[in-house]
Amino acid sequence: MASKFLREYKLVVVGGGGVGKSCLTIQLIQSHFVDEYDPTIEDSYRKQCVIDDEVALLDVLDTAGQEEYSAMREQYMRTGEGFLLVYSITSRQSFEEIMTFQQQILRVKDKDYFPIIIVGNKCDLDSERQVTKQEGEALARKFGCKFIETSAKSRTNVDNAFFDIVREIRRYNKEMSSYPSGVPSGSNGPQHKMEMGGGDSSAGCCGGRWLDSTTARKEANAKELESLPVIKTEKKWTKKIHPGVSTFGDKPELVGPGHLKPLFDHALNIVPKDAVADTPIFLLATAGMRLLPGFQRKELLAQICSYARSNTKFLLPNCDLHIQVIPGETEGLYGWIAANYLLGGFDSPEQHAHGKGHHTYGFLDMGGASAQIAFAPNATEAERHAEDLKLLRMRMLNGAATEYKVFVTTWLGFGVNEARKRYVTALLEASGSPDTTELPDPCLPVGLTISTKGDVLLAPPKTIEGHEPYLIGTGKFDECLSQTYPLLDKDAPCEDEPCLLHGVHVPAIDFDVNHFVGVSEYWHTTHEVFEMAHKDKAYDFNNYQTRVKKFCSQDWRSISEGLATHEWGKKVDEATAVEVCFKASWLINVLHDGIGIPRIGLESTKGDGYNGTKEVLSHAKEKGFLDPFQAVDKIDDTEVSWTLGKMVLYAASQVQPLDDTLPVGFGSNVAGIPPDFQYAGSKSTPSPAAKPSTNPNTSDQHDSLFSPSFPRRIPGLLLFLLILSIALFLLLGRDRRARLYHKLASPFHPKHPGPTRSPNKRRTLFTAKLPCFPSRSGPGTYERLLEDGGAEFELADADSDNDHSDESSGSLHAGRTSGWATPRINVGPYEHHGGGSDFFDNAGMGMGQGVGLGLGIGPVGNAMERSGLLARTESKERLAPGGGRRSRPGSPVRFKSPAMAAVVED
Repeated sequence: MASKFLREYKLVVVGGGGVGKSCLTIQLIQSHFVDEYDPTIEDSYRKQCVIDDEVALLDVLDTAGQEEYSAMREQYMRTGEGFLLVYSITSRQSFEEIMTFQQQILRVKDKDYFPIIIVGNKCDLDSERQVTKQEGEALARKFGCKFIETSAKSRTNVDNAFFDIVREIRRYNKEMSSYPSGVPSGSNGPQHKMEMGGGDSSAGCCGGRWLDSTTARKEANAKELESLPVIKTEKKWTKKIHPGVSTFGDKPELVGPGHLKPLFDHALNIVPKDAVADTPIFLLATAGMRLLPGFQRKELLAQICSYARSNTKFLLPNCDLHIQVIPGETEGLYGWIAANYLLGGFDSPEQHAHGKGHHTYGFLDMGGASAQIAFAPNATEAERHAEDLKLLRMRMLNGAATEYKVFVTTWLGFGVNEARKRYVTALLEASGSPDTTELPDPCLPVGLTISTKGDVLLAPPKTIEGHEPYLIGTGKFDECLSQTYPLLDKDAPCEDEPCLLHGVHVPAIDFDVNHFVGVSEYWHTTHEVFEMAHKDKAYDFNNYQTRVKKFCSQDWRSISEGLATHEWGKKVDEATAVEVCFKASWLINVLHDGIGIPRIGLESTKGDGYNGTKEVLSHAKEKGFLDPFQAVDKIDDTEVSWTLGKMVLYAASQVQPLDDTLPVGFGSNVAGIPPDFQYAGSKSTPSPAAKPSTNPNTSDQHDSLFSPSFPRRIPGLLLFLLILSIALFLLLGRDRRARLYHKLASPFHPKHPGPTRSPNKRRTLFTAKLPCFPSRSGPGTYERLLEDGGAEFELADADSDNDHSDESSGSLHAGRTSGWATPRINVGPYEHHGGGSDFFDNAGMGMGQGVGLGLGIGPVGNAMERSGLLARTESKERLAPGGGRRSRPGSPVRFKSPAMAAVVED
């Protein structure tokens, strides 16, 4: 069932001269093709139609394409809500002009993105084509918009082009309004959000769901009101694929259908079909994408956006915001949010008191290309390094804001894969001779031979010129630790003391209060390799190093046999076994020599059977924290990932604030909203209103209105009755309102023997002329117009057509107007039929909404009005004097009005 609410959309058709803008517009409005070229200055058309079960009034502005009218462009660009950028496939010049129009629109709107659609017109002239379809699609991907080819002559895709831009406007407006509102999907039901991440080693999809703040507040207790929104995730909502999207840098056109399709299909299976259009989707790429050249990165993101828009209906109006490469610092901060959200550092600070007023956990992450650290320094360091901290602002369920000051930094090139590349390069440089082919590698099991790219070799590789360099394992793990240490670059100059790795400044870490959790490689390298051989999943580094040494000192042939029998579990395959020795040495160096984590169980041992981490876990049960480091993968069956942190921050931004509080997000550590502030949702202040839910399992806001405890119950009911009365009065129609007014006024209106009334007679309250009650006579009566005490003139009543309307599917009444419509005089014989008159056409009362609206519903006084094409005012072009042929028929000639005849009473 189509929505009853009429929404007007201001569409602007832009393009060079002769590309067919007017032909497209007239074909949409009148289903007619104009085969003669008639340059347009500016024409305005209106058409009412139904798009996706919603009534829409399209206000289409057909603009001039000639260069001499370019000064007019900025005016209509300021008021347009959506733009159709039209070029002709037979004109390359018109295609090249599209870039200029798009840049001008964004400059005038002061936006990075705005609803546009690229239209390649005249596709019926394929034999004269100068612009290929692929070129149009590539330009659309660059703009992050849709592309369509049309033919005004054959009416190919004409409706689709205009309907698509309306859909883009709706998506854009919904996104912009969903950020500041408490309900991103416009309902009080469960809210969904899809988060995708893509980097160097993998890409993944993570889904989440939460209640809107209005509903959640009703169900929450006092403790829950002082907590962040509850995000529900399930294992089946998460999916990972390998490799990462950055591997498609040289073939971006394949990233969608060839790589990300399973993730999008997975997301579509999670979100209910009726909620897909209201569910925002984000794809945030990390270090792998940061390493790509700028042009490859840009094209890859454009391809992802184009694929998502073409193959899904997720809420994706702004690709620059939703699909982007995020800095390493942002990635680390999101991870810090996720870890503390799951551990309870935000919601239950009293249970996680580490001392010195500290109750949050530090966060360590290591991927294939980069590594991050995020933590809240102690009070002394926070004051000393205040300008180095990020100010993070979130909002609890009760609407109260909470702030944290966090230090975050990243080391690009310090992920395990990039570190391995630097390590191999160092081995090649240390060989001393370019002719050296066999390079001993202490970070490989004994006898394992691999290429410099990491491929396992059965025999040394040979080429025409001789042997290529290859690596052969020696299994000396202590030597491996020594050779990976220089990769920390601890000797790099430090411009701002203190520094950790690569000369990067980091405030001093107080391990008495800063307790870290590590994810990704910190977990995979320390736990998964030996998970099945040792049933306990919490290891200290003493036992871990002992097990790594034992594994790496084995002959590769023995390891291969163990892999075949799953001696180390099914998760350990050949690739894992090849990499584990180097990864373990790199991780130990980064943790202890780089960051400075105390070596629990590593330096001070109590025998081979000692497990320091078990002691830490036992201590944690009493104190509620892990000390000083623990690798984690899941907390309460929820994976700790930076994508979850992004979701938590977004959900917090959707909570309705208590008052005009500052927005949710993060930026420099200054009061207010710093210039670099990253909004979790929108710059706007959240709106306190939420639309009613269509979900029967959720409560509506009207429950509170009718609740006896609701403080505004009586005023609300009175306001509701007043609005209902006004609506019913307006729905009565013009004649019924006049009769009702006449009946209400008659008890106070004295009877007069004749139809005339003294012009000086005072009016009572109910007989005075009011703006909302037009002074009209009842049926069969009229009111005289006096002019200088002389002749009287009469205009008879016209029958109302409020109860009659023409209907059609998809397209209703159409009209064309650009200003105030003027009554037209019929040049036929004047006939008077019982008080009705056809002498004047009521051209100004389109659709009962006032003069000049041009909606096309009005009195059925003549055939033109009944057809739905009510009024058309001349464009600037047709008002200008001048001859010449016209491609469209002109307006009927308006003759001068004859003198009005006086009415003579009997």
